[in-house]
Amino acid sequence: MSYFIGNNGAHSNIIKCEKIAYYNLWSGIDLFYEITNDGIKYEYHVNVGANVQDIRTRFEGLDDQPSIKSDKLVLSIDEHQIIDDGLRVFQENDLDIDAEFISDDRIHMVLMLAPMI
Repeated sequence: MSYFIGNNGAHSNIIKCEKIAYYNLWSGIDLFYEITNDGIKYEYHVNVGANVQDIRTRFEGLDDQPSIKSDKLVLSIDEHQIIDDGLRVFQENDLDIDAEFISDDRIHMVLMLAPMI
């Protein structure tokens, strides 16, 4: 994209990016957004000793409370649905960890992990 039209007019010469990183968003937890052929994907990188339960995601402007259907997070905005069906939690050695989305109120989502063995 080389231009963007927003509320304050048009902007040109926009720098294209494919990945955005938020380091230490929570203590020991980084967040990465990446643009792929399948859309925008995100990953949390949780360092050893960090508390995964610190991760909270807040959604504003939703029509309804976020819903969880068959391990998919469904958000409704202006009669459109955004579906996050890519929940995968794993360790550096590619060992999968059981996890699920849970809603702790109308606009916050939490990632719940199974106890680690």
